[in-house]
Amino acid sequence: MLFDEFSDDAIYNMINCNVHSIVWMTKSVMKYMKERGNGGVITISSGSAAYPAPYNVLYSATKAFSIQFSRSLHIENWGTGLDFYVVTPFYIVSNLFKRKSGTVLAPMPAALVSGTLAQMGKKWVWQGHGYWFHGLLGNAAAYFWGTTERWLKMMRDNRKRWDERRAAEAAAATAGGGSGGKKQD
Repeated sequence: MLFDEFSDDAIYNMINCNVHSIVWMTKSVMKYMKERGNGGVITISSGSAAYPAPYNVLYSATKAFSIQFSRSLHIENWGTGLDFYVVTPFYIVSNLFKRKSGTVLAPMPAALVSGTLAQMGKKWVWQGHGYWFHGLLGNAAAYFWGTTERWLKMMRDNRKRWDERRAAEAAAATAGGGSGGKKQD
C-alpha cells in the first residue's frame, strides 16, 4: 500500500514488530551470550531493504534498519565469540507467498535456514541471502535490475491486481450474502 494509506496504528505496529523487537530481544540475550563467550543472533531482513520499494516503503525501511543494526553489531563484537548475521531473502514459501512446494525463486523455509546456518561463525560474513538463488538475484539486481521506472511499474501493477481482487471479493460478498464466496468454517 502507499505510505499515506497506513493508519497511525499500522505504522506503530510495523516499527514495533520490525525494529523494536529486534533491538530489545538482542539486548536481552547479549548479556548472557557475553557471559558464556559465545552465541549468535540471526535477524531476518528482506531483499526489498536494499532497493527502492514503492508500495512497500515502511516495510522495506524497517528491514533496512535490521541490516545496519545486525552488521554493525557483528563488527562491534569481533573476537568476542558473539556472531550477528542478517538474512536478506527474496520470496520464500510462507503465509505471504503460499505454495505447496518450493521453486527456484521461492524455496521452502528449510532451504533458507540451511543456507543461513552454514554462514554462522565466519568472521567476514555478517549478511547474506540465505539461499543460493537469492544471492544471484541480489547481485544481479544491484547491477542489472533495470530502471527505477520498471520497478515502479511492477509495483503499480501488483497494486492494481490487489485492488481488482479486493473489488471482486467485495462484489462476491454482496452477491453471496456476505460470505465473500468463501466456505465458512
